[in-house]
Amino acid sequence: LSTAPGAGLGDGLIAELPHVSFGSKQYERAGLADEVVELAPPPKPIRSEIRAREMLALPYDRFFSPRMEEAFPVLVETLALGARRPLAEQLVERLGEHFHDKELRHRRDAYDLLARSLAFASPSCRQVEVSKSASPLRKRLLEDEGSMEFRAAADILPIWVPAAATSGCLRELADLVGGALRRRADAPETSAEIAVAAEAVLQHIPSTAAYPVLLAAVQRTRAEERALAIGTLVGIGGEAVSRVIELVMDHADPQARQSAALGLSLVSEQVAGDVVRALGPEAPPERFGRVVDVLTHFLSPTLTAHLATVTESGSNEIRRELLGAAERLPRGLVIAMTRRLVASQDAARREDGIELAMRLKVDVVNIDLRKRLEEAVDESHIRKLCRYFTAMPAGSPVAALSRILSSRPKFFGLVKGYSPETRAEAARALAKAGGKDAEAALAAALADPKIKAILDAAEAAPGARR
Repeated sequence: LSTAPGAGLGDGLIAELPHVSFGSKQYERAGLADEVVELAPPPKPIRSEIRAREMLALPYDRFFSPRMEEAFPVLVETLALGARRPLAEQLVERLGEHFHDKELRHRRDAYDLLARSLAFASPSCRQVEVSKSASPLRKRLLEDEGSMEFRAAADILPIWVPAAATSGCLRELADLVGGALRRRADAPETSAEIAVAAEAVLQHIPSTAAYPVLLAAVQRTRAEERALAIGTLVGIGGEAVSRVIELVMDHADPQARQSAALGLSLVSEQVAGDVVRALGPEAPPERFGRVVDVLTHFLSPTLTAHLATVTESGSNEIRRELLGAAERLPRGLVIAMTRRLVASQDAARREDGIELAMRLKVDVVNIDLRKRLEEAVDESHIRKLCRYFTAMPAGSPVAALSRILSSRPKFFGLVKGYSPETRAEAARALAKAGGKDAEAALAAALADPKIKAILDAAEAAPGARR
């Protein structure tokens, strides 16, 4: 600008540019006046930062050395908290590269170094080491086909898993447990030795400090934490799944049951068998009352069929719990329960099924109940069936109701008929059914003063059915 034509025009601009005096530690900025602003020099790097950068600059074959093994835990611990955390993360990532070394002995040395560092690390340091070692460790657990190589990686997990749980790395823990260990344990192509080793690691987790942390996370309100904890517990399998289900069904706090059920809904198909066993005929009846409000979250076709069977064949106490809370049950479950009860060989259970169908307007049993009305002999059962068709008039068996209505005792009881109360129930059902045939049968019945008196009394009673 100073050498260009009209150089005087750039003098003001040049005066505004920063000016640094090299050779000193004083930074100056030019101003329009004589005032000079002094800026503090940048902070000096600490010794740990210098050593970490030196190690990161080393090539692969020189990075892993006795000097580094001695300095690694201290460096990561020092740098993990604060602005120098990225350096700590880079150190762990460089260590993770050695998990893939061709020599098994070299891998073991890298695993052992990470284990020693995790054993005495602070929460911040453990978080860095777990989060940055999770990916290479998971890769080894998924890809190693030799039992010695797999066991070398798995041997670190009794230390790594509790460190992940207690440092808040639930996502990394869920990915490793469900995405690597459970997959290798269950995959048909996995060798028997590796499958046994993976299952052994999974079944060891409940005895570590990670287990109570996972059970507590199941009850948290944050959906992400809850889902990760339940996914991890389902990956562990066995007793861990049973504990989650017990929490859903037996915990005293309704909010805790809801939170656990929401997380369980993400894996409802995987835990269907465990839920069925927990709600078996021998289960405490009060458990069925508690689980009613959370069934929607993990209800499956298998569980629906099972609960319908338990309602029909279980104890009277279980049936009372489920029928008493029927209004809060999913509609599909109510229909399955009604069908099973209506088809029961036990008269009392059939009566419960008819009451449930009438109370909750279940029309899918209409055809079954029409057939039962045509074949029924017991008058109390006939009256209940007539009350169902009064509540659900669509598709009412007009012919059967008309026959009941016209069948009255004759010749001083020599001809058996139905009592006035039974015929009155049939008359009410016909009145709701409508149609020419129903109206004609009803008009003929009203000529009987007993039937008319019963119907008039019922209409005048408080709360009469209209």
